[in-house]
Amino acid sequence: MAEYDAFAADFHATRNRPWPEFELLKQYIKPKAKVLDVGCGNGRLRHYLPNEVIYTGMDISEKLIKIAQKEHPNASFVQHDFVNIWPQEMTHFDVIVGIASYHHILSKAQQQQFLENALAALQPGGILFLTTWKLPQKHRIANWTRGRFVNWNVPFQGHKRIYRKTSARTLRSDLKRAGFSVLRADCPFGRNFVAVGQKPS
Repeated sequence: MAEYDAFAADFHATRNRPWPEFELLKQYIKPKAKVLDVGCGNGRLRHYLPNEVIYTGMDISEKLIKIAQKEHPNASFVQHDFVNIWPQEMTHFDVIVGIASYHHILSKAQQQQFLENALAALQPGGILFLTTWKLPQKHRIANWTRGRFVNWNVPFQGHKRIYRKTSARTLRSDLKRAGFSVLRADCPFGRNFVAVGQKPS
């Protein structure tokens, strides 16, 4: 995911509008909620959360974190690879959001580690809200002919980007295995899968 440093400015220019899934997130955001945005990129999500939310963004890309800090000087941002164990201060969140970040985790074991990290970092009753791409089928043949059946290259302006293919059923299973109660796992707008898990109280 650090490959985003190679095209951070161009990527930033394409991430300046809300996605429909943001509306689904709103019901889980309470006033003064403590929110962690995992794979925050340029901090776009902060624009669409209430001002009183206590927001932290985390991303591996140094350049995107710098852009996010410039865009949102009053928010907190941490440069860290969210695939690994999270910093100890990443805890007691009411909501953890991963907008188009979970599909960058390229192995089942690492996905399980991520979900366990999220579960540990949430308050009892806290919410994990994930969106992942429904990978464009126009890239299927190019990947399959190269033996890439699960982890696909979906390039951005000629730059390599690898995504892990998933499904609503797989997301539901992953959340259950990690200890979440599953509130939803579907593809409501036909473009991105949405999975919502709740930490038991």
